[in-house]
Amino acid sequence: MSDAGFEKVAAEGDLADETLISVTLSDGSEICLARTEGSVFAFEDQCSHASYPLSEGSLSGGYEIECALHGATFDLRDGSPTGPPAESCLKMYEVKVEGGAILVRNAGG
Repeated sequence: MSDAGFEKVAAEGDLADETLISVTLSDGSEICLARTEGSVFAFEDQCSHASYPLSEGSLSGGYEIECALHGATFDLRDGSPTGPPAESCLKMYEVKVEGGAILVRNAGG
């Protein structure tokens, strides 16, 4: 896998299992990192329903995140909505963990 377009956004130790954190890419994009079942996911830190920060939400079991505002749920693996009132997919980012760092591909950077 090429490193082109990847940037370090956090140390691996910053993201415990079953947690969410908000980070900012070099282009100013706010994204949310989630670690669940040993995998790390990166997606826009904004619910597609009401533009509320998903990093304020919770992991509701397995690969699902729940927005704290209205309870919309999404699948972390592909960003698809799994429960109302969400109807649109989240923008997902490619992520990898190398050498103790969490790297995200910034398509705009």
